[in-house]
Amino acid sequence: MNCSPPVGHPEPNITWRKDGILINSSNEHYTELNGKLIIAPAQKNDSGVYSCIASNTVGVRESRAARLSVLAKPVLLHKPEDVSVQLGASAQFFCEADGDPMPSVEWSREKGPLPNGRYLINPDHSLQIHYVTAQDMGKYTCTAENKLGVFVASAQLLVEDVGSTRLRDLHKELSALRVSLENVTVMSTASNMSQVMWKLQSSAVSQPHYLEGFEVLYRSLLPASSDWTAQRVPQPGLHTHVGPLKRGYKYEFKVRPYGSSLYGRESNTRHFRVPEIVPSAPPQDVSITMPTDRNDTVHLSWEPPPHDAHNGIIQGYQVL
Repeated sequence: MNCSPPVGHPEPNITWRKDGILINSSNEHYTELNGKLIIAPAQKNDSGVYSCIASNTVGVRESRAARLSVLAKPVLLHKPEDVSVQLGASAQFFCEADGDPMPSVEWSREKGPLPNGRYLINPDHSLQIHYVTAQDMGKYTCTAENKLGVFVASAQLLVEDVGSTRLRDLHKELSALRVSLENVTVMSTASNMSQVMWKLQSSAVSQPHYLEGFEVLYRSLLPASSDWTAQRVPQPGLHTHVGPLKRGYKYEFKVRPYGSSLYGRESNTRHFRVPEIVPSAPPQDVSITMPTDRNDTVHLSWEPPPHDAHNGIIQGYQVL
C-alpha cells in the first residue's frame, strides 16, 4: 500500500493504522519502505481499513482511509471420502468449501449424470444418494469454484453385494413400491398437530411380503433447515399424527416404505404451514421513560412475550 507523505521540516515520520489501531513496525509480517506498507504473505485477517500518519515535531496529518480486501482461492475444509454401502441403502459424500468470494460447489459423476430422482444436494453441499444400485458405483467429484480458481476432489462409491436371497428379494420389493403422499392437514384450528395421509399405489408387487411399514420425514422450511425428522408407522398404517409443530412455520413432508434396514423410493413432497393464533401472553418488561430535557417525548421499550407464547411468528407490535 502506497502513502505519499506531505513535505515537512523536519521530515515527517510515517506510521500506519489498521482499523484505527497502530501497526507494530517490529512485526515481521509488515514491512515499511519509503512510505509503502508491504504485507507478506497477505492473509484473510489482513483485510481491513488502513491509513497512514505523517508526524513531526510540528504536527500530525492522517491520510484518507483505504480498504484492503484479501481474496482467497477455494479450499476444501472437508473433502469427500470413499463410501461403501449395501445395495438399497443410502450413501453420503461431504464437501465443505471455503474461499473469498465464497465458492460455488457442484457435484458430478465420472460415468454419466447423477442418479435421476435419487440424489439430494443439501445446504451444506453434501451429496446424498438414496436406494443405491449396483449401477451407482464409481467416482463422484466435488468442484468448488470462485473467480480466483477451482478446487476439485473425488471419492469412490462402492456397493456391497447383498449376501442373502431374502435381502435381494427385500431390495427388489422395496424398489418396486410407489408411495403417494395424499394430504397434510391440521387436526383443528386450536391444534399444532398435523395429520399425514398416504397410500400405496398399485405396482408390480401385488402383495408385499417384506414391507414393515412407512417412515414419515418432515422438516421446517421457515427458517430453512436441512435436518429431516423421521417418524415410523408400522404396517398396515397409512396415516399418522405429526407434531407438535411450530405455529406460523412452513414444513415439508414426504413418506418412504421400509423393511429391515433398507428403504424404498420416497413419495412426492407436500408443504404445509401451521396456522397461527393470537399470542397467549403480552410483551414483557414494558417501561416508559421521559428525557429530562424534553417534556413532549416519552421512550417506550419492551421485550417479546415468552417464546412458547408466540403462537406464530411475531411480525411487529402496535402501540396504542
